[in-house]
Amino acid sequence: MDQALENLREEFEQKKKELEKLRSELNSVSDKKEALFAALRSINDSISKHREEINKLKEARDSITHEVKELKQKRDQFNSIMREKSSFKKEIEAKKGKFSADLPFSNPERVKEKIEQLEKKIETEVLPFNKEKEIYKQIKSLQETYKKVSQLEAVGKELNSASADFSQIKRLAQESHQQVQEKADFSQEKHKLINGLYEEIRELRKQEKPIAEDYLKTKIEYHKLKDSFKDILRRVKELSLLFKERYEDNFKSQISEKGREVREKLRKGKKLKTEDILALQALDE
Repeated sequence: MDQALENLREEFEQKKKELEKLRSELNSVSDKKEALFAALRSINDSISKHREEINKLKEARDSITHEVKELKQKRDQFNSIMREKSSFKKEIEAKKGKFSADLPFSNPERVKEKIEQLEKKIETEVLPFNKEKEIYKQIKSLQETYKKVSQLEAVGKELNSASADFSQIKRLAQESHQQVQEKADFSQEKHKLINGLYEEIRELRKQEKPIAEDYLKTKIEYHKLKDSFKDILRRVKELSLLFKERYEDNFKSQISEKGREVREKLRKGKKLKTEDILALQALDE
């Protein structure tokens, strides 16, 4: 019986040492597990922030892309109108060239002034019939010229108007093209930023993989140690309780024996010592 008890005491001491060692290992592994978890959380937070930024950039890029589409349509409309204006301008230039090719004058006022001079000459001068006939012929010719020059002047005004319209439309087309280019460049910049963030996410994922694997291994190790710790702790408590019960049984046995000795003293009328009185009190309790 004593040997069995001694074996249990040795086991108890051994288990307490194992328990202390496991507690130290468990704390160490727990610290490592928490550090790895914090690293994973930090990486996941970074990835989440990257995704939020990507979504914002995508919204901005898509909005710009829509603007570019509308600006391209507007630019194409201006280019179409510009081609029409250019064709119309060329037609008027050709018409003006045709009118001016055979005309000695380009200013209708000069033609009108020449006609008035000839008419005044007929009215104020006595001219031979042939001479007067020749002047009437000149006046008639100048009147025809006046009509053509007047038409030429109208064509010139039309050409100026067409040129002004063409210049305005050309300017608007160029401005639209410039806006398209600027917006397209801005959209491309957003696209580059998005690709850059995706690349950073891929790098974060690469960093995350070994940490996640290490965290999983550490977590498994932690739970194994924890289970072992619980098992040993349970055994230590069992042994502790057993020793406590044995101690109480021995104590009660000793008190009972001491009680018998004290009662025997009382019966014989012997003087009681302090320890005898304490033993009696323990029996009463």
